[in-house]
Amino acid sequence: MNHNILLQGITSDSHCDAVERVLTISNLKSATISVAYMRASGLALIRSHLEAIAGQTTLVAGVRNGVTTAQAFELGLELGCRLYAFDTGSRNVVYHPKIYMSRNNELSRVLIGSANLTYGGLVENVEASVELDLDHSEQSQYQHASRIQRELDSLATTYPKHVTRIIDEQAIATLFDNGKLLDERTVVVSTPLTGSHSHEAADVDCIRLDVKRRPRHKSSPYRSTLNSRPSTSTAAPGPVTGKSGTRWSDVWQSNPLTRRALTIPRSSNTNPTGSMLLGKGQLENVDHRHHFRDVVFAELDWKRDTRAGSNHMERASAEFEFIIRNVSLGTYQLDLSHDTRTGSRTYRQRNSMTSLHWGEARKHIAHEQFLGSQLLLYKSLDDARRFLIEIDN
Repeated sequence: MNHNILLQGITSDSHCDAVERVLTISNLKSATISVAYMRASGLALIRSHLEAIAGQTTLVAGVRNGVTTAQAFELGLELGCRLYAFDTGSRNVVYHPKIYMSRNNELSRVLIGSANLTYGGLVENVEASVELDLDHSEQSQYQHASRIQRELDSLATTYPKHVTRIIDEQAIATLFDNGKLLDERTVVVSTPLTGSHSHEAADVDCIRLDVKRRPRHKSSPYRSTLNSRPSTSTAAPGPVTGKSGTRWSDVWQSNPLTRRALTIPRSSNTNPTGSMLLGKGQLENVDHRHHFRDVVFAELDWKRDTRAGSNHMERASAEFEFIIRNVSLGTYQLDLSHDTRTGSRTYRQRNSMTSLHWGEARKHIAHEQFLGSQLLLYKSLDDARRFLIEIDN
């Protein structure tokens, strides 16, 4: 029996590499993936391999857990995999296995451990698993492999009320409407662990792990046409986020943060700007020169600057909640400015026209350990004049 121990982030091997090894055994007869959490961002990492074996692949993922998304099930359905949702009937009882298994006539390859089918689980978290090659010519190994496969195959018949075959988009929409699946773009920020009004959340540098970054799947909001109909379900609604229970929508992700963005001077002779330019970041097919003023912050009370030489500037303010490394640091009233000139050199060079001014919140932002991190901006789904800023790693 060949085996390998993975400790993702500590050793150089990733779970994405290991899952790819599972899915690419020669002469594959069947593949089964059974996980607690599944997101399109994770499934997309192995999409090219699944496309070749979708007809022999079964995906089982837990729902009603505050993580699994509608987009993940849509992608699984699009790929043509045999797709199941495992609903325990309770948020306090989670379907929690993480098993990736493939078989041919000669062997079974099994990956069992802590890694879910998410981007974090396959790439960037600290995760541990055992990878096994079970030789079918050895009776005991064949029996072990057969027992694992048998238990996975029997889930639907053993728990017919809890394991549902997903055969079309209407089944996904029903799970979503009943609060059992998330929108991968809408419910993103976890509830912060605690509240704080100091900079102590930044007193420990974010751990730097031995991980090989991979392109992250950019999911679109879930927009099933069935979502507009009234829901008659009595199931608990989908999870809400933020300390006050506000629901947030992901509206912008920055590029890796620089000293300029974090207002960290390069020398004692340099004065910090106190603001961050809102540039293109991870936006696609959007003119960022107008997007922030006309879309993201459109509902704010913008006023033209009346000072001499500044009447091309518009200014507004809004409430921003700060969550840094899963700690709530409170809410701040921040100012924004927008340069309306479309004939300027800055505009012609497609540079940023809108700035966010940190004000008193700068004490949370101006830390060197955030250099290279990503800032995420969220907009409240309940009040279009409220926003949230998150920095995690």
